Amino acid sequence: MFSKTYGEPISVQKSKKSSLSNTSHPFVTIYKDSTPAPQAIDQFAPYLTKKLTKKRSKVTKSEIMKQKNITASNPNFLLTASPAKPTSIISSNTNKQIDQKNSAPFQFSQTQPIKKASFNQSANSSYNNLNLFRNANSMLGFASIEDIEDLPLSSPLVKTQNNPLNTSLASVNSVATTNTNATNKSSNKASNIKSKKNNNLNNTQINSINPQSSTINMSTVNGHTNSLERCFDMIASGSIETALNRLVEEKLKKYFVCDDVYFYHDISSVQLLYCPSNGAICPHGGGLVGYCHFTRKILSILTVSTHVSYNEIYDSKYCNNDSRGLIFPIFDTQNNIKAIVAMYRNSSKPVFQDSEEKAVEYLQNKFQLYSRWLFQPIISNDTIADLVHVQRVPIFIESLEIKLTRLFNCRTFELWLLHNDTNEIFMFSNSSNDPIPVRTADSGVVGYAMLNSCSISLTSANLHSAYHPRSDGTGEQSVLMIPVKDQDSPIVYGLVLRGKRLPSFFTDLDEKILAQISPLIISSLNSSELVEKSFKSLEDAKKNTDRLHSLLEVAECISGQLHIDSLIESIMNRACDLVKADRCSLFMVSENRDKLVTSFQGGLAESIEIPINAGIVGFTATTGQILNIKDAYEDPRFNRSTDLKTGYKTQNLLCVPIFDDKGNIRGVTEMINKLCGCFDGEDEKLIQVFNVFVGISIENARLYRASIDLSMQLRSILEISQKISQTTTLKQLLENILKNARRVIGAGRAMIYLMDATSKKFDVFAVDEDIDAKLNRLNKNNKDAEKEQSSAKKALIHALLKGGPKASNKFVAAGDDARRHQMVSQVISDKEACLDNNEQYPEDSIIVVPILDNDKNPLGAALMQWKKKDDNGFSYEDLKLLDSFSVFISISLERSRMMAVAAFGEMELKMRDLMGDNDRNEFITPSLLELEKHDRRVIVSRDFNCVEFSKIDPEFIKVGFCIFDSLHVRKPFKLSNQRLFCFLYSMKNTYKKVPYHNWRHAVDVTCFMTHMLLHAKLLGVFTPFEVLALAVSCFCHDAGHDGFSNEYNEKAQTPLAILFHNKSVMETHHCTVAVNVISKDACNVFHTLDKNESNKMWKTVISLILATDMAKHFELIAEARKLLESGDDWKKSETGRLLLMKLLIKAADISNVARKFSLADQWCDVLCEEFFRQGELESADGLDFSAGMRTRDSLNKEKSQIGFYTSVCLPLFETLAGFFPLLKGLVDQIKSNLVIWKDRAQKSQAEKDEQ
Repeated sequence: MFSKTYGEPISVQKSKKSSLSNTSHPFVTIYKDSTPAPQAIDQFAPYLTKKLTKKRSKVTKSEIMKQKNITASNPNFLLTASPAKPTSIISSNTNKQIDQKNSAPFQFSQTQPIKKASFNQSANSSYNNLNLFRNANSMLGFASIEDIEDLPLSSPLVKTQNNPLNTSLASVNSVATTNTNATNKSSNKASNIKSKKNNNLNNTQINSINPQSSTINMSTVNGHTNSLERCFDMIASGSIETALNRLVEEKLKKYFVCDDVYFYHDISSVQLLYCPSNGAICPHGGGLVGYCHFTRKILSILTVSTHVSYNEIYDSKYCNNDSRGLIFPIFDTQNNIKAIVAMYRNSSKPVFQDSEEKAVEYLQNKFQLYSRWLFQPIISNDTIADLVHVQRVPIFIESLEIKLTRLFNCRTFELWLLHNDTNEIFMFSNSSNDPIPVRTADSGVVGYAMLNSCSISLTSANLHSAYHPRSDGTGEQSVLMIPVKDQDSPIVYGLVLRGKRLPSFFTDLDEKILAQISPLIISSLNSSELVEKSFKSLEDAKKNTDRLHSLLEVAECISGQLHIDSLIESIMNRACDLVKADRCSLFMVSENRDKLVTSFQGGLAESIEIPINAGIVGFTATTGQILNIKDAYEDPRFNRSTDLKTGYKTQNLLCVPIFDDKGNIRGVTEMINKLCGCFDGEDEKLIQVFNVFVGISIENARLYRASIDLSMQLRSILEISQKISQTTTLKQLLENILKNARRVIGAGRAMIYLMDATSKKFDVFAVDEDIDAKLNRLNKNNKDAEKEQSSAKKALIHALLKGGPKASNKFVAAGDDARRHQMVSQVISDKEACLDNNEQYPEDSIIVVPILDNDKNPLGAALMQWKKKDDNGFSYEDLKLLDSFSVFISISLERSRMMAVAAFGEMELKMRDLMGDNDRNEFITPSLLELEKHDRRVIVSRDFNCVEFSKIDPEFIKVGFCIFDSLHVRKPFKLSNQRLFCFLYSMKNTYKKVPYHNWRHAVDVTCFMTHMLLHAKLLGVFTPFEVLALAVSCFCHDAGHDGFSNEYNEKAQTPLAILFHNKSVMETHHCTVAVNVISKDACNVFHTLDKNESNKMWKTVISLILATDMAKHFELIAEARKLLESGDDWKKSETGRLLLMKLLIKAADISNVARKFSLADQWCDVLCEEFFRQGELESADGLDFSAGMRTRDSLNKEKSQIGFYTSVCLPLFETLAGFFPLLKGLVDQIKSNLVIWKDRAQKSQAEKDEQ
């Protein structure tokens, strides 16, 4: 791909400077990729003035014929025609043999005109005669000017009086037909032409040809020239309405008798050659066409596939391998290449002759002479008229985008603007009356071009260093940008085209057309801006009228509305409409004047409470100043917490204080996010007027609220507070809160529903009922009930167990679980309280409030049913009171959870997200921890990529559950979900963030161990006890590793080395860490083992972890080989079984070498990074390097791996395969990787030797 940056900005003038809005606007993604593809148009339809056609028509037919007659009667020169096939020509003057390829196609001599031509031809040489016949036609072109349009070079000549060669050609035809030798004498001496003997495809001997040299008068030359002239005239005149490439291909295909002709435009901006007729694209210098462009010369090729520049990619699609080719460039007056023409003939047709090359040279001169018209675009009057329409700016931008995307066959058009004085950048949009401001850092390629006053043409926007995804989109499409400078103001406009469809890049012609129409576009834009100003003036007048009308409506509303909440909501919604705000809030000062509470909060489900001096609203409430904030996030007083909770973004604010009749501040009105631009002074005045009405309404509601406060004071929470401090369990605490809430509200029944955080299902947790009240209600409604019960309470209990007597269907319906369940589900989902009264059946009245945590997440719901002393049902005050009690329920639940978090820390929070309370003691993996079937197979495969899988399971907890499930050890050892999660999570936290020996390595080792156990079918060989020991040892084998080897600890005498006496320092440390984790009850995966089994398990695990010390590697291999050679049954020996388990964990620890080479190489690089880290520390401490790999400079990666594979890996895996033959595939993979390392080492050494 190529790009081009060039040029200067185009300058235009306008009568007045365009007015731009100084308001800021939320940045939106500028690049729109949803524009439908317009119908494709031909981008290569050049224009040639009609004067060219008129000039050609001046030469009349009579003048042409007259000139030919005069020339024929008085010939001054002779024209010798050469045969078409390559032969040797003997000059009549020198008798010297001349190579036809290097001889001139036209040879002139001052002799008399020829009368006849004699030819000698054998019976099987008709093809040569036809070629000679064709060559005479192609060179001389004796057809009349009128017939040239349909006359190719090989067409038969028209017999006319002015064609002296017709007799000779007739002889040629006669000779070809009769296959006899004819000799015709001429008045002038004729030279004999001898043809070399050649074998044809049928091995037939061809006799020599001895034609006499033919001489023609000057009129034949003029006829040939006129035929080319006529051909070019038809191309030039036809280019007015037809694409130049089509005309050239059509006319030259006829004229030169070609099978295929292709016209390639030179797109210099992207260094490509493009053929519109077949869509071929060829880079400069690529293939035959690119080579012609590079050499700037005519290429005449006998066989295209033999040419040095032939390229299968660019040439084979459009010509056969054995085709003949004639390729030539077309230049403009500045000698710049404008196009390449490629002509091809099949191998069965004659080769291109020198005469045809001369004709090509003639055409080159004609194209160069008229290039300024042929390759110069012109815009039709209809297109110009279509672009100069005057409309409102958004409509103009939308219309302009549709027209230009259709004209240029691209995806989108954009119009940008730059203020040179302030370097502010804007972009016009069809969705905004004013240009949208764009940050300079986000302006991308367009901003760079305007700031640097240069045009840009790119095949892909992301090729440019200034590419930015917010303005340039994905950057995979082409872009053309032309800056246009306004001479009357410091403004630069940017015209941008994106996503050229056919071809996939913008051409030089596109750039010229865009440059031509840019002044028209800018002029129309300026006119549209004037229209926009007029519309704005009318809109402002209408806005003022609407505001006055709304003020009158608010005054009427206050006098007719008594409910304060509905009144304030109506006033605030009206204010939002008038100032065009998205949201608004009304903050009231509390009685203690220490905080602000929302009485109306548009867009929020719950009210907001903040300190009186906090944020922008607090500043207005304490100072009484009006604040008009253009960008909320730039103001340090703005509190972002509400935006973070709700996901809503506040952009601009208007805060106006509310005063009472004494001048005290009673509240603040906050208008949020004006829909178009920012709030202005008119908006401030309007909200001040509205606040007067709000203040009046608040003062009138004060007494009303005072009465509500008196009723609220009767409701005390003292008993609840006491119960909270006395109760010990969560269930007892919630039952006490529920009982007090039911008594205060006066309900007959109360229930608490709690929701499972994982399954999102809820169920009844606590119930409290007034049995006496329910009994009285049953007795009242069931006078005919049975009298079998001994007491009223027994009757009630019996009725509840039986579903109630037949006469109490109404009450049964009121207690229907399905109805309560539906209401609770709705409340939890909407997070809003619900009140449903039934005056006819008071028992059916229900209020439900959600129980929310501190983050407003639902925990459950509290329900009250049947207001005992009020048949009208529950009131909104009851609803608010129940909501207050729900806060205590929420606090109690949070307190219980915090106690769990205090016990288990972050692990408890993570566990709550992945499993519900009901799943904790189960042995079946929860759905959120279960992997897909495909992923489970991948985990236990040989080539499992732990790095890639971290994208699916970053903490590898799901992988751990999958491994324990695959090994079938969960149920035998009662590894519940909670216990297994605690073990895995706690063990993960013991691993440090080092390059290699981290938690990812531990998981990778365990996965490979599982692969070996399953692949070699070892689950039936080792007991579940031993399998559990292997799995736990793999997870724990590098716990607490700090990335430094035992050798370093011993040399540096670290505390660990001192503590463990320089013996397996790190491995002993890993054992210590594992013991600390598993010894905790929550993480104890050995909890089902008795004392003896537990001791045996710890000995096994510790032995396996210590076996990973590389210092014991060779000793372990020797012991295993000895056992293998002895042939003893290791399965019957505890020592033998432990030895084989050590071999397995050793193989798993270095399993990277047994994976496919790409993974082995990747893990090698990670390990080297840890070595380099140790080497740097050793260098800093002045210690000797532990190995040659400790520094990057001394690293010979291939050599080190060859040694490691040969001396360490192969002996281990070969020994392991001796015991378990099914693991032989691992040995084969290691050997395959070793071959690759050796090949790399040889190549590396060879490169060093060359240097």
